[in-house]
Amino acid sequence: MITLQSTVSPVIETITRAVSHIYTRAENKGIDIQIQCDRQTKARHDHKWTSEALFNLL
Repeated sequence: MITLQSTVSPVIETITRAVSHIYTRAENKGIDIQIQCDRQTKARHDHKWTSEALFNLL
């Protein structure tokens, strides 16, 4: 069962976590990844599960 721990936090941390899991594979394929996000942008979300969802999309 999934339990969400929703808090207001910077989204850059969540995005960075998701990208970090695919960065090496992308680099090996010659794919350049850049994150353009204001460090002050915050949203109410569950850091762990949102990061995993982004990873799955990537």
